[in-house]
Amino acid sequence: MNPLRMAREGVRFLGHSKRRTFLMLLGPLVGVAALVAVVASARGSGEAVRNRLRMFGDRSIMVFPGDVGSVHGPGGEHATTMKMEDAEAIRAEVPGIDLVAPTVRERDVPISADGQSSTSPVYGVTADFEEAWSWPMATGEAIDEEDVRLLRSVCVIGRTVAKNLFGDADPLGSKIRVGSKKFTVKGVLSVKGTSPRGGDMDDRVMVPITTAMRRLFNREHIGMMRVVLTDPNGLVAAKEAITKLLQKRHHIVPPEADDFEVVTPDMVAGMVRQTQGTFG
Repeated sequence: MNPLRMAREGVRFLGHSKRRTFLMLLGPLVGVAALVAVVASARGSGEAVRNRLRMFGDRSIMVFPGDVGSVHGPGGEHATTMKMEDAEAIRAEVPGIDLVAPTVRERDVPISADGQSSTSPVYGVTADFEEAWSWPMATGEAIDEEDVRLLRSVCVIGRTVAKNLFGDADPLGSKIRVGSKKFTVKGVLSVKGTSPRGGDMDDRVMVPITTAMRRLFNREHIGMMRVVLTDPNGLVAAKEAITKLLQKRHHIVPPEADDFEVVTPDMVAGMVRQTQGTFG
């Protein structure tokens, strides 16, 4: 039979059975669309995890309070087992430490300025935060040692906060209310964009950690600490030394469970491989 005639007959048949034709085409269309969506999601999620690994750094260790496995879950960041003294002990007693940057945080704190109001995460940080997290100021100055020592009411803000409260105006030197306290803006952080978890990293206010603990949040515990080593080859030894030191300070005798978690780059890399395998 003539191929052209066969084609005409096929088109005529499809035209007489429109519903059946639609249903026949719908299946492959849905299947292809679902496959494209899954592949795109896998690639996007894998890239997000790789970004998280790059942000973590190859010389960094994160120490969180709370039981192992619950640190990143509900309530983990509010565990009260870690103190500023623990950070000071790690800095003084663990070999190969370059920086220790303890942090406290509260989510959704009311902030306002010039009739504009919003809510943002508020972080209490030390003078080592900028270097430990490789997060320089876009304008102004970072929190310094004197700010921390004197419990000063100063802050640095992210670009999103600056935009929400001040629009296109320069916020340096302006007053903002954080919770019930007034702070002077001394710096604006450089833009970081979206975090690997999808949050806005530029939506934050940072104040001296002593001011946050004593004047804002009224607490004695810290939420986490970032430890930066002088040499990435010392990660295994540093993790072991930090674990033993905190066990001693917290009066933990194995096999009793630790009340903290020490996270290293290889643990994050393992998460990357697991996520990629799951999506694969």
